[in-house]
Amino acid sequence: RGSGMAEKAQAAKANGEFEKQYDRQIRLWGLAAQQRMANASVLVIGLRGLAAEICKNLVLAGIGKVALMDDEIVQEEDLGAQYFMLEEHIGKLSRAEASKPQLQELNPLANVSVESGSVDSLTEERIKAFNMVCVTGASWSAQMRLDEMCRKNETAFFAADSHGLFASFFVDLGQHQYTVETKQKADSATQQSTSQAGTLS
Repeated sequence: RGSGMAEKAQAAKANGEFEKQYDRQIRLWGLAAQQRMANASVLVIGLRGLAAEICKNLVLAGIGKVALMDDEIVQEEDLGAQYFMLEEHIGKLSRAEASKPQLQELNPLANVSVESGSVDSLTEERIKAFNMVCVTGASWSAQMRLDEMCRKNETAFFAADSHGLFASFFVDLGQHQYTVETKQKADSATQQSTSQAGTLS
């Protein structure tokens, strides 16, 4: 997963573009973490308002490959929620196709692509190409089916939806390492931070 993104990141790193583009992130969580993000690949399914914000954040953060899947043709009502879609896209392009150019402009080092298909047609073979799948606007049964395939292939799964003032969010990372930070009072009345590693399954 992500060999092409790794080559692109290495080329950018060689001429200094990588450090310039991700200077703030590297200062925050280090070069190694940023490199892992550059090697990651994420599939986002359903390109309406919530997904537009998700994709924007993924691309700006430096995820190496962001694939967009939504074959639905752009409608006039999409313009009110999805800021990557334009009036000229109505009735002509799919939501994924309409979103790609402006997302790519946000970060030339990222690889933004369009995947044909829908949440119902997605297979395990296609899921294997990604480190993470994020779906929005899918039915509960479709989310359950995708989550089962992702867990089987050790692919992180995220499902989210937004309805006015209400929202839902589900995460399945399978078995993974995590850190819990706690605050404890020392004898000198100062605060000390400790961390505890564990495994969630």
